[in-house]
Amino acid sequence: MRASLCIRCKGTKRLCRAPTCPILLRLRTVKPIAKRLEDVRSIFGPSPPSVLVGEFGYPRIRLGPFVSPEHGMDASRLDAPKGWCEGRTPLDEIVRLRCSLFYSRFSSDVWAPRRRDARLLDMTQQLTMAARPTDVEVNFKRRPSFRLSFDGVTKPLGIVASVRDMSIAENPPIPRAVDRIAGDTDLKADAAIRTLHSRMETFRKRAEELEKALKERDDSFGHLKGWLDSARE
Repeated sequence: MRASLCIRCKGTKRLCRAPTCPILLRLRTVKPIAKRLEDVRSIFGPSPPSVLVGEFGYPRIRLGPFVSPEHGMDASRLDAPKGWCEGRTPLDEIVRLRCSLFYSRFSSDVWAPRRRDARLLDMTQQLTMAARPTDVEVNFKRRPSFRLSFDGVTKPLGIVASVRDMSIAENPPIPRAVDRIAGDTDLKADAAIRTLHSRMETFRKRAEELEKALKERDDSFGHLKGWLDSARE
């Protein structure tokens, strides 16, 4: 699809032949949330975890975590491409899930990880390494904003807000292997990725073997139960 189609169509002519315009879907999803939270200067909720790192303005870039203002839900579903693919999640549902998140962004220099005073960046890194959703409290510099853009490449970011301060409300569940490797400043990034990928593959194979063993056990118990039931008869 050409980027110029969205500018010409504006969601009315269906030039891309999609059943639903994802940009208008984004507007319908975010509008009620934005209206309800238009005067809110802080939110408390889980991060899936999900983080966006921009590139505009390099070496000073914008980045930050996505945070859901909703409680009592499985926040991991809000950013789970693999699960969406395996479950054949419809496009409109994916857009709805993504647009329900706050993009809580701040500016940081690319050399900030080498400094000790990069507090916001350090918390963002902790959220990134977390294995499960983590509760976060975010205070904004000004009220959140939402602007609709017909540029053909708009990503479903939801509501954008600049961070004044941020705090993690609980200890992020960071796997020990990830924490150890991330803390090794002498380890190169490519070697770290290879090590983590190898550990993940080992864990996946063990999980499959365990699942197979449990299934065989259940089948054996099922056969035994059937034999006992027939024997009683």
